[in-house]
Amino acid sequence: MGEAVLERVSEILAPYLRLQMVALAVAGLFVVFYLLIGAGWFLSQSSQSGLRTQIDQQRSIVNRAEARGEQVAGEYDRIAEAIPPASLRETDVFQDILAIAERNDVSITTSFTGEDEEQLGSKTYRALTFQASVSGLRQGILGFLLDMDETQELIETLIVNSASISALASGTLTMEFTVYTHAS
Repeated sequence: MGEAVLERVSEILAPYLRLQMVALAVAGLFVVFYLLIGAGWFLSQSSQSGLRTQIDQQRSIVNRAEARGEQVAGEYDRIAEAIPPASLRETDVFQDILAIAERNDVSITTSFTGEDEEQLGSKTYRALTFQASVSGLRQGILGFLLDMDETQELIETLIVNSASISALASGTLTMEFTVYTHAS
């Protein structure tokens, strides 16, 4: 009789047990589905964090490039304004060089060696080439070179092409330099 009751109870409960199993299976699938979505979200967050870092790095590079571009443009404008006019003559350069030599207590012999036109980018410049021989005390010669590099009063576009110095206590400096001006 106990077996018959168990069998009868199982027949009555069987549809409910199947329904519970199906419900548990569906609930399990939902849990797995949400776990997969959560794992994907966490993985995407770490990936997005890496992308945010890369974006920030790229922005800083672009900002530095923009700032550097403005700095270069400012430097270009300053140099363009400093380029002497086409009316600059050899005698103007001689006067500036002589003033630098007098300040440093050295004697100088300067000669004009030529004039040429050079194309730099889309602009044409006049290049005046000079040779100079400076003699005096070692400190005076070094001071002369420093002044040529630093002060350059009217001749900011002066470029020393070559220099040869021979000095212990006193000596000589032989140099060739070019001054760029606007073409006439």
